[in-house]
Amino acid sequence: MVAKWTSVDAITYFGRDGVIKPLKVRLQENGETIVLKIDKILSVEKMYTVGYTSYIYECNAIIFNNIKTFKIRFISDKNLWEMR
Repeated sequence: MVAKWTSVDAITYFGRDGVIKPLKVRLQENGETIVLKIDKILSVEKMYTVGYTSYIYECNAIIFNNIKTFKIRFISDKNLWEMR
């Protein structure tokens, strides 16, 4: 089963060359706010879907001394960040 994309808040850096680098994401889980500081971006993939362009980032974050890998997506036409 494929996990569902969930809306998140993101703090990002936009370079002079226009490259977007996510730094942190904030999500709600079980009524609790969780902030993940992105330790490393493993890959970025530009996707064209019907009606919009999105960028999918595979990232690492250190959570309780464990490295966790996750994906976040930026939908540029909607200025929306999502995570799964």
